[in-house]
Amino acid sequence: MIIGWMLVWPVVRRVVRPKVVFVVYGTNSDQRAYYPGWLQPVIPYLLPIGFLKLNGKTVGFIVGSTLTMEQFEANPEEALKVMQKAKKLLPRARAIALAGRLPSWINKAGGKIVPPFVEGHTGTCYAMTLALLRAAEDQGFNPKEVRLGLLGGAGFVGSRLAETSSHHFGKVVALDPRYEQSEDVGNITKTNDLSQVMHTDVAMVLTGKGDDIKPSVPYLKEGSVVVDDTHPPIPETLRGLIRSRGVILKKAVVGTGGFTMVPRLPKFKAWNIPGCLLEALVVGHEGWEVLSSQHSFVHAAKSFGFRAELIDHPDD
Repeated sequence: MIIGWMLVWPVVRRVVRPKVVFVVYGTNSDQRAYYPGWLQPVIPYLLPIGFLKLNGKTVGFIVGSTLTMEQFEANPEEALKVMQKAKKLLPRARAIALAGRLPSWINKAGGKIVPPFVEGHTGTCYAMTLALLRAAEDQGFNPKEVRLGLLGGAGFVGSRLAETSSHHFGKVVALDPRYEQSEDVGNITKTNDLSQVMHTDVAMVLTGKGDDIKPSVPYLKEGSVVVDDTHPPIPETLRGLIRSRGVILKKAVVGTGGFTMVPRLPKFKAWNIPGCLLEALVVGHEGWEVLSSQHSFVHAAKSFGFRAELIDHPDD
């Protein structure tokens, strides 16, 4: 299959002329879903692995890096190469989304994310705010009376989500060991004291990978809701431990009836739209002016019919 893609790719790229590109990566185990490890030295740095379809029409491509999460963590500068090669591979794309931690690695390496690349935090904040409101409402909570916890609150997305969600929830507690000391800013508390999660009603996991929340698990409150937005997600063994504490655990996804990824990505449903990709889809269709404010983006995203859903974790 990989060799076939490499042969037909030049023709497909000219015919489809995508508006949107989604650049993804995986763990070592994820990569094995697409090709054996021995093939890596002979295939391109970025490999076309699928299509993005909206209402039956192909609007973009999924391209996967042959480097893994583990390799990017060891050398963030490789993420800069991914950005450069993606632009060269598909120069006519209107918007390019960078999955997961690619933006963080690029920033860490001293790079800057500029058009046609989207930073992704606007779409992610929109999607995750919808998911958090849905989590509160499903439990009969009034969001204005909810104490919201953000695990990984000092991160690229977490710090922005803290500000966005503070307009919807009574109290936001951003928890992250990277904070040097506790600080209150309006109704947001920033703290490195992970035990404070015990006082939250709804919590979202925004850490680099799901396994990173292990130190917080003993403090989770019975009857609270934990929403996972990590990739790789919280592993199965840790999910079982969380549920054994009487905690409701869900994975946050965004979808619309007309969208699908072909093929689906590992640990994703075919209709799942990560926040960074949602941002690229809206920008690719409406133009870059929708990022002038969060309000403009929300208005445009709603016109597509994007909705947040809370699902059980897919098992791959």
